[in-house]
Amino acid sequence: VNKDNSTIAVSSSLNPSLVGNNVTFTAAVNGTIGNPGGTVTFVIDGATQAPISLGLGTTAAFTTSFPTPGNRSVVANYSGGVMTNAGSGSLAGGQQVKAAPTLALGSSANPSVFGQTVSLNATVSGVGPTPTGTVQFTLDGANLGAPVALNASGVASISVPAASLTVGTHPAGFSYSGDASYTAGTPAALAGGQVVNAAATTTALSSSVNPAAAGANVIFTATVSSAAGTPGGNVVFTLDGTPQTPVPLNGAAQAVFSISTLAPGGHTITAAYGGNASYASSTSLPLAQSIALAPSAVTLVTSANPAPYGQSITLTATVTHTYPGVPTGTVSFSVDGVPTTVALNSARQASLTFTPSPGPHIVIATYSGDATFASSISASFAQMVTPPTVPTLATSRTLLLILACLAVFAVAGGHGRRKKL
Repeated sequence: VNKDNSTIAVSSSLNPSLVGNNVTFTAAVNGTIGNPGGTVTFVIDGATQAPISLGLGTTAAFTTSFPTPGNRSVVANYSGGVMTNAGSGSLAGGQQVKAAPTLALGSSANPSVFGQTVSLNATVSGVGPTPTGTVQFTLDGANLGAPVALNASGVASISVPAASLTVGTHPAGFSYSGDASYTAGTPAALAGGQVVNAAATTTALSSSVNPAAAGANVIFTATVSSAAGTPGGNVVFTLDGTPQTPVPLNGAAQAVFSISTLAPGGHTITAAYGGNASYASSTSLPLAQSIALAPSAVTLVTSANPAPYGQSITLTATVTHTYPGVPTGTVSFSVDGVPTTVALNSARQASLTFTPSPGPHIVIATYSGDATFASSISASFAQMVTPPTVPTLATSRTLLLILACLAVFAVAGGHGRRKKL
């Protein structure tokens, strides 16, 4: 009796399958009419399983699972039947068993600051061999560059340009391509996203001249610097506690404030940078600006020089200046080293009246200064006083003659009056 030849078709319920998931292999015996009978023995990766009877059908099924990923050979051997020859078949391409990978995404700096380059690091791991394949990074919902191959450790990295990281939070993630041992898995996301903070700044303040003369134009310069680049925005100068009008930074990140009306004395100034969307605010250290007292001069004049003996003279000191304001204080008149202090009047003058003795007298005037004007000293000069007049010999004889005549006239007049009586 000639038996029918058989063909064995092997199929899988799920190919590829996941590690640990059940897979059912089915062997279908073809090429015979009716019930072929006999058994089917599955050989999985060289391991022979128990024979399975076809019974009244033409198929046999075997269900199993795999603990590790890889490609499994699946062979079904048919024993043959009364009217059917034995045969064998295999699963084309084998059973692909893959593991679900573990995806993790990290950042080299999170949070980072504006202007800082950040590296995103993707790690793919699993229960089997080290994953291979590529990962596609994403930032703000868009692909970031081209796919990057995993290295021998299952890690891929990409550098994120600083220009892509504005201040704020940026969603970041990656997807995995999968390989022969691993599925693509679920795309990973960076927890909380990539946080970018404003870049730190420093503000330095300088003065064009310190100390400065009263009335001089003083230029204050604020320079804002940052490792992230050149900041923009405004600077507010505060002078003695009073904020001034905001000044915009120029292309060199500098702001300038000038003033020529600082009163003599000490002043405190600071510069505060307000920051912007990319750069944090900062304030300079206080700068102590000193303004010198305004110069003054004293002019000293006398009412008469030389002056005759016995005549009172008046010394007048006038304080002159160019800086706005009216000097106050006192003037000290020194006559032969003896001082006399007199208050300045509203006309910036002080006077001293005295009656000096004959001879020369050295006089000088010293202005005391005040909170605005510096002290000053006049030029000295000699005040001359002429001595009293002394009668000469000729004038003395004339005087005696006049006196004698008067006496004679007086006697003569007396006699005349007696004769008349």
